[in-house]
Amino acid sequence: MSLRLLKTIPTSIQIMTDFNVVCPDISRRMTQGEIERFALFSIAVAGKTANTVAKQLTVYLDMEDCATPFACVRAMIVHGSLRRNLKKARLGRYGVLNKAYRQLVEERVDLRTCTVDQLEAIHGIGPKTARFFIMYTQPGVPVAVLDTHILKFLSLYAHTVAYDGTVPKSTPSGKKYKELETVFLEICKLLRTDPSSLDTMIWLQYSGNGDATNHNQYERLTHRLEALTA
Repeated sequence: MSLRLLKTIPTSIQIMTDFNVVCPDISRRMTQGEIERFALFSIAVAGKTANTVAKQLTVYLDMEDCATPFACVRAMIVHGSLRRNLKKARLGRYGVLNKAYRQLVEERVDLRTCTVDQLEAIHGIGPKTARFFIMYTQPGVPVAVLDTHILKFLSLYAHTVAYDGTVPKSTPSGKKYKELETVFLEICKLLRTDPSSLDTMIWLQYSGNGDATNHNQYERLTHRLEALTA
């Protein structure tokens, strides 16, 4: 594969100069506060618009004056305001988030070394959410976040790694999830890029958050992918 093409694939995307909860900069180590905030965001964003949830989460955490996001959640538990504040911030899925946030902080999961299985043991965290969190916090761990954007991409390009199975429009579970995760990771190997980079490029292409430069990068990438397997 051309090194020139590889340079067009971003190793990370940082929308703002400081920490961005929607798309963190994986090239640097998050502070404890940042990784806690991203964990809460990862759970809340499932099925929602990322930028909207990021704003709602800021409103939510500002309801307590604490050193870190988890400290804010613990304070809300003590004050009996956890669920009430979720409603005030309009984060939705109040029953799920109430249980998930409570369990996450009480079980003291090590956010820097946790596994997919450990995260999925938390109420409200499924295979997609667990992998989304790990992808942006543990660089090098091979995982795939099978959201609608990635599935659309796979429906078009899974054949490039000789996959002839079906690709659903919504996130699968169990064996099907792992099967399609393997397909995505094989494409990453073919392109010699890490999963988070390809994931980000696909997200920018299909979510409408990218610009002309992002679109051109995506077009070059997919053309090269087809050429490699022609």
